Amino acid sequence: MTDVAGNPRFCSIVVMAREQLKEKGDSTRIRNSAFGQKRMPMNTHIALASPLNFQAVTSLNIPSSKGEFMQILIRAEGIELTNKLRDAVGRKIGRVRRYAPRALRARVHLHKLHANPSPHQFRARVLYEIPGNDLSAEHRAHDPVAALNVVAEKIERRLRKRKTARLARRVRRHRANRDDSKALA
Repeated sequence: MTDVAGNPRFCSIVVMAREQLKEKGDSTRIRNSAFGQKRMPMNTHIALASPLNFQAVTSLNIPSSKGEFMQILIRAEGIELTNKLRDAVGRKIGRVRRYAPRALRARVHLHKLHANPSPHQFRARVLYEIPGNDLSAEHRAHDPVAALNVVAEKIERRLRKRKTARLARRVRRHRANRDDSKALA
């Protein structure tokens, strides 16, 4: 048995199996083998009007005490972005602003994962862009507002920890400088 170029080493297993079946005259299919099984393509055709394919993007500006604005970008997939949901995002993410007044923006991604009701039907993902390392958090819940509440608590906890660590470093540095100045005097 040879391939098109006449070289027996490059003949594939699939070609050999097909030729063996032709020689036998057997019309049965080869099953459960790597060379005879064909995979069916996944059904990836989702109608454009499908509620799972719906996507909405909006932007909110939250003022700070210094008159600066933090931009909140909201992206919703499979969820209708109502005024109630938009206000909840503004309240929850805006509340975190007190721990990071220099925050540039927050990106909120709300996604409906499953069409059927389940405990993990909705996902809320938040990326908080601040000077230094950005913070991100994600949570899945039965309701987009419930997922958003947990994500806001996670971000708030991380920002509070970051702020107290920064303040502790500043106090340590101040005390070390004060001790050095007393030693020199």
